[in-house]
Amino acid sequence: MTSLGRAAAAGLLAVAPGADISAAQSRRVPFETLEVAITVFTDLNHSRFHDFWDPGLGFEALVEVPFYFGAAQVGLQQFQNAARLSTVPDFRSRFFYTGWSADVWLGGKARWTGGIQAGVFHMRFDADTAPFAGRSEPSETELGLGATSMLQYRLGDRWYVAGIARYQLVLTDQRIRRLMLGAGLSRQFTTPPWLRAFLD
Repeated sequence: MTSLGRAAAAGLLAVAPGADISAAQSRRVPFETLEVAITVFTDLNHSRFHDFWDPGLGFEALVEVPFYFGAAQVGLQQFQNAARLSTVPDFRSRFFYTGWSADVWLGGKARWTGGIQAGVFHMRFDADTAPFAGRSEPSETELGLGATSMLQYRLGDRWYVAGIARYQLVLTDQRIRRLMLGAGLSRQFTTPPWLRAFLD
């Protein structure tokens, strides 16, 4: 990882000092809004996994609702992992997860959010590349965990832009560890009455 990458990740992963999380959360009514976010990620880490595969850019879609404390999330993240060696296959990874987060308003239009994720990490290997050529597409599913730090800036009433740092661990036999930086765009919507009644 470059020195610039380390500095950016460390800054985003740092907890905002002296912030009152409970005060920030008191302004969010459970299930009152839906926040829909799209994020583009790049993986800055270099582990054994990265000797064999290049993750390229990853994409994520997320939906978040305020909960009784913090916010509940569901999300989907995808990477296309290109093989660096001819002895391993390309593969597509998808991380289906649920998560929890809490935010702190930093003043003005900025807020910091920290969260955790857990879910299913699914890998679909390319049957046209070695060592799977000529066979049906093999796949593998493992448990995935994550921790996220995000700085958001509000644009207008309901739009936000964000800088995101995330550490992700996939519990394969040889652990996959990712340290990702991302840029995101999100919008808040008022939860439809029928959906809010269901969630309540």
